[in-house]
Amino acid sequence: MRLYAGQIISDETGAKFILVPVENKSFKKMPSDFNGSKVRAARKKRGWTQAKLAEQAKITQATVSSIEQGQTPHHPVTLEAIWNALNSY
Repeated sequence: MRLYAGQIISDETGAKFILVPVENKSFKKMPSDFNGSKVRAARKKRGWTQAKLAEQAKITQATVSSIEQGQTPHHPVTLEAIWNALNSY
């Protein structure tokens, strides 16, 4: 099966994931339900501030805040950048 970025796949338990490209031209699996509350929980688990996450994801702190508060839908590329930043350490 050919894989591509943004493709939704399921594992053997039925959990759904979105394929996210990484630097070495492979993919990581981002949970399809990755949302603002999960961003906040993962950021706090790492002891990061919103500013630190924004720096690592190369986005603004205001964007991180907006996503965590669920204020507006965000482009999947933005969520991928956050997910990659949180999973690169």
